[in-house]
Amino acid sequence: MTMATQMMKKTAFTYMFISVLLSYACIDLSADLLFAVMLGIAILGAVCAFLILLLISLIKRSRSHAVTAMVLFLSLMTTAAVAGIVIPRMHERTIKKAAYIINKIETYKSEHGEYPKDIQTDLNLSDSDRETEMGIFVDRYYRYVRHDEGYTVYFDKPGWVQSRYHSKDKAWGSHD
Repeated sequence: MTMATQMMKKTAFTYMFISVLLSYACIDLSADLLFAVMLGIAILGAVCAFLILLLISLIKRSRSHAVTAMVLFLSLMTTAAVAGIVIPRMHERTIKKAAYIINKIETYKSEHGEYPKDIQTDLNLSDSDRETEMGIFVDRYYRYVRHDEGYTVYFDKPGWVQSRYHSKDKAWGSHD
């Protein structure tokens, strides 16, 4: 095995490892503004590195730079594909799980004549009941606000976006 081949394998492994980290960051950390900005900068840097390596490979006609550029490109596409598949599934499961909380809120109103002030204490919900499916290692919770027109149940999604259920509309919507 030549030195160049060993170097290409190490580079490929490094970019794939970075791809896994970026996928995790896209899924779990991008719900907070600071992490979303840092993630955007990291992805922009990786795209710039890809373009520079591709340009160098064209100018120097270097196979090793072209292979490195392609591995980096595949890493970025893997990150996008994983995040694009996992995030919608997590969102769907979170909305299905929220039906339990919404049902308990409506039951509370029919029994007490008003919506609960606090879902954790008034509905006797545990932390696991209030925990969404939107995190891998970071716990994210449903939040509840009672207002004159009813209530809102909401949770954070990646990309600094919230999904909200309004009792007046009986529908979910996304807000940033």
